[in-house]
Amino acid sequence: MARPLQGVRIGVTGTRKGAELGKALERQGARAVLGPSTAGDLPVEAATVRQQTQAILDAEPTWIACTTGMGVRSWLAATESDPNLEIAIETMLAQRRVVARGAKAEGALRAIGVRPEFIPPRELDADVVAWLAEHVQPGDVVAACLHAQPEDVFDPVRKAGATVLLVTPYRTALPEDPAPLVELIQQLLEGRLHVVTFTSPGAVRGFARIAAEHDLLERVGEETATATAVAAVGVATATEAEVAGMAVSIMPARPRTGALVKEIVWWADQEGGSRTRAFVRLDPHETAAVTDEWTIPLAPVEYEVLATIARRPLRAVANDVIATEVWGDPGQTGTIPDTVARLRDKLGEAATIRTIHGTGYALHP
Repeated sequence: MARPLQGVRIGVTGTRKGAELGKALERQGARAVLGPSTAGDLPVEAATVRQQTQAILDAEPTWIACTTGMGVRSWLAATESDPNLEIAIETMLAQRRVVARGAKAEGALRAIGVRPEFIPPRELDADVVAWLAEHVQPGDVVAACLHAQPEDVFDPVRKAGATVLLVTPYRTALPEDPAPLVELIQQLLEGRLHVVTFTSPGAVRGFARIAAEHDLLERVGEETATATAVAAVGVATATEAEVAGMAVSIMPARPRTGALVKEIVWWADQEGGSRTRAFVRLDPHETAAVTDEWTIPLAPVEYEVLATIARRPLRAVANDVIATEVWGDPGQTGTIPDTVARLRDKLGEAATIRTIHGTGYALHP
C-alpha cells in the first residue's frame, strides 16, 4: 500500500527537532533532506545570567513575562550553582504576576508550581507584549525571559510607562558547518524539493541569513512563490518566512510538529496530486497582497484575515481559527464576513475567497 507522501522530497531546516520531523515524514513515505539552519540552542554564560537575574531581583518586578519553556528551564539551570539564587527566582515567580507566551512556557512554569495569569491563544510575543501594554501601570517593572527576540519587542510596554529588565538564558547560533543547508537551498532552487519546512522563527532567520550570504535569498522567494511549498508550524514562523520574502502555503491550525506533518499529508493529496502553491504573496513590510500583476494595499485587519487563509490555499479555514489567529479570541467571529467582503472587492480577479458554509472560508486561484 502506497504511503501518502511517497515520492515527495521535503527539506527539513530544524535542528533539535529536525531529525524527529524527518523521521515522521519518512514514515509517511517522504524523502527528507536535512539542512539545519541553526546550531541549536546554546546556553548563555552562567555569570551573565546570574548578573541579569540579580538586577531583576533587586528591582522587585511587578510582572514577569516568560516567552519560552526552555528559557524558564535554562534560567533555573544557570543558577543551580547558587541554590539561594535559584530559590529566589522560584519564589519571585510564585509571588509576582506572570504571563507566558504559549503551552511550553506554561508547562515549564507549572512544573515549579506557577500558574500564568495570561497565555495568548496565538502564542505570539506580540500578543504578550500588547496585553502587558494594556495592563501595566506607570512605574511597574516587567522582567522578561527572552530567547532570540530583539530587545525592542517590549517597546510598547516601555511606552506604557513600565521599566523592562531582560534575562537571556540561551541563544540560537548559526550552524558551524552550513554546507548541508546550502545544499538544501540549492536543491530547492533546482526544483528538486516539493516542500521546505520551518518549525521556529529562529530556523527561518538562520535559513534567510545563510541564503542571503550566498546571494540566494531573492531566488528562494521566487521559487517558493511558484514551485516549492513552504510549510510553517505556526503564525510566528509563517510571519518570519514572509518577512524574508517566502510565501507560506502549508500551515496547521495548531502550532505543533505532529499537526504540521498531517497538514503536509493533506497538501500532498489535493487535486489528485496536483499540489497547491501560494496564490497570493503577503508583503508584511507594506501590509499588502502581491500577485504577478498587482500589489494590493490592505488595512491591517484585512491583511491578517487574508494571511490566515492564504497560508492554507484550498483549505477550509474555520471561523474560530481565523478569529484566534487574527484577534486572539476564538469567539470574535462577528466581523469576519464584512472583512472578507472588503477583501473580495480589493482582490478582484487576483484570487477567490470562497465561503464554506457552516465552516469558514477558503482561498482559491
